[in-house]
Amino acid sequence: MQRALGKDVDEPADKLSILLMKANKQKWSSGGSSDWAKESYEIAKKKVRRWFGNPDIRSGPSKVFRVDAEYDKRGVAVVKEQLAKAGVRLAGLLREALE
Repeated sequence: MQRALGKDVDEPADKLSILLMKANKQKWSSGGSSDWAKESYEIAKKKVRRWFGNPDIRSGPSKVFRVDAEYDKRGVAVVKEQLAKAGVRLAGLLREALE
């Protein structure tokens, strides 16, 4: 996460606020926690499969993959978006709880 957002505590808010457009907030606020967990699972599955060039990791013999700096670099955008979604969703849950 530090690679995605930096070490300065003020930087993450600036970097993530770019993603907080009205359309994203509305889209990310829908559903519940089980929907969000499924969504995260699908994102991880899709990204890992694509990055490793294997359309179905579960089929065939097991392969050993080297996780390198490129893998890390490609994951930065995913981490940023997932953190922005988490912020929007947490804000909605807190708003709901305080009403």
